[in-house]
Amino acid sequence: RRWGNRWGSGVIDSRSGGQNAKSMRCSYELCATPHHSGRGDGEHGWKLVTAQTRAGNRDWTELIGRVFCNACFMQFATRGTLERP
Repeated sequence: RRWGNRWGSGVIDSRSGGQNAKSMRCSYELCATPHHSGRGDGEHGWKLVTAQTRAGNRDWTELIGRVFCNACFMQFATRGTLERP
């Protein structure tokens, strides 16, 4: 199940049909915790980047269709890059 949030991304509820929390993985290859995304629900869950994603007033075009953990999603939203300092 997916639904939109205030960031314009689709949030994936890994607790409901089709999506298994254990199979979810952040698509950023250098993610420190690729199988973990906060509480796993609501605005702290997995983020699917859509054409409507507007978090941080960033250009998300190159990332449409990718799934990120909350930490990587917020890293890009606040800094404009997935790379950590």
